[in-house]
Amino acid sequence: MRLSDLWKVPEGVGSNNKENICIATNSPPQVIQAYANQFHSDFSTFLGLRAEEIKSGGRMVLAFIGSGFTDSSPKDDHIPFQVIAEALSDMVAKGRVKKEDLYSFNMSFYTPSLQEVEAIIGGEGSFNLDKMEVIMVPWDGHKEDDDNVFDEKIVADCIRAIMEPMLVFHFGKSIIDDVFDIYAKKIRKYFSKERSFYNFTPVISLYKK
Repeated sequence: MRLSDLWKVPEGVGSNNKENICIATNSPPQVIQAYANQFHSDFSTFLGLRAEEIKSGGRMVLAFIGSGFTDSSPKDDHIPFQVIAEALSDMVAKGRVKKEDLYSFNMSFYTPSLQEVEAIIGGEGSFNLDKMEVIMVPWDGHKEDDDNVFDEKIVADCIRAIMEPMLVFHFGKSIIDDVFDIYAKKIRKYFSKERSFYNFTPVISLYKK
């Protein structure tokens, strides 16, 4: 499983997070807290289940998409998914998607901070945190360090690989190509050689108590 994927969309998010599909800059505090609470519950359960399978002293290494900020408020790490909501809103304006369908669609996705992860590990109590490092993975995945060329199609294809099954299930297949054509055009405005976006990817090593 991907630890950034929640086991379900938190209760009450749909009615309080209209026109967003995940935590966004205009999400109300109760939505942000609901996502944080759901991650806390899911990750605690995950650790407890793994503890049943691992002997004392046994190790587990986890990697996941996280947040480089100390709180759970929305920052740049959610932008690639917020732009999907913008593309869907354009489709609503064109009459291709029903507004109520957009309002009822939310992702079960959360990017925890290092502090949240460390606190949950300590609170659950089955493992000790041995080591934590962070890898910065560019969204523009083919990018070389000295390459200032941004390819929005690669980013769109990356997000499509994640999102397409969920979008097809909720909205149907007929809109998908158009949604990601719009997405590719919109995402470019967020990227430049001065401002690149990366997956903040913690890698943690734990050992069973």
